[in-house]
Amino acid sequence: MHRFGSHIIALMAGAVVISGCVSSSGGAYDHECAGGKLVQMSLIDLSSSGRDEALLSERLDAIQLDAERVIDCEGRLMVVGWSSSSAASRELFNRPLSTIGATEVGRDRKIPKAIEGIMSEIRESVNASFDVIDPNGSDLSGAFALVADRRASIRDEQVLEVHIYTDAISTTGATAINNPLLTKEVVQDMVTSQQSPNLTGVTISLFGVGKVGGTVQPPQDFISVILAYAEAMCKVTGASCRAFTSIVLG
Repeated sequence: MHRFGSHIIALMAGAVVISGCVSSSGGAYDHECAGGKLVQMSLIDLSSSGRDEALLSERLDAIQLDAERVIDCEGRLMVVGWSSSSAASRELFNRPLSTIGATEVGRDRKIPKAIEGIMSEIRESVNASFDVIDPNGSDLSGAFALVADRRASIRDEQVLEVHIYTDAISTTGATAINNPLLTKEVVQDMVTSQQSPNLTGVTISLFGVGKVGGTVQPPQDFISVILAYAEAMCKVTGASCRAFTSIVLG
């Protein structure tokens, strides 16, 4: 549960069954691919704040776009859910993606059906994870610890790109920021004073920063603090970082 001034946002603590339909991106599969073999790691916050049905469905739609790019680039997709720490996590999906065809057009025709199966599997894994991942608390540093673990296994010919889907409002750990009285300067000092993994060479994007479940959202001033916190948490690792308040670009 996050505190925003005098407002208390009640977040869903029970299991949310995500069924959802797979929707087509509606565009041609001509994604820009990495300079090496793409390894896409998509992390999704499954703390209580991330289990709001509408918010979770929106994040899974974004992960579908990740899957479409990976399969078009013939890379590997790894999806991980986490909450209060790297230990409170579960691998939801992890395998190379590609389609078979004599031509690129022939391969592209098979992508929608392949994506349908991939997303069905990911949704089933998310549903199964609700009883495994502790919903009490979220910690953004846990996501970076999981990225560091993955980076250790990356080979020279591979390129690791990371998308983190979270409101970035850490409620546990050394840098908990669920306090609307914090300032950008305070949270940046908190971040720089903690030990962080070295993620130099990794490209990391955080999506949905400051966006919580429900109709009541944090005040804009607090969102700017959360955004500064997310950017600082990422940049202190040496990674190439971007942070967005939207869940999907474009």
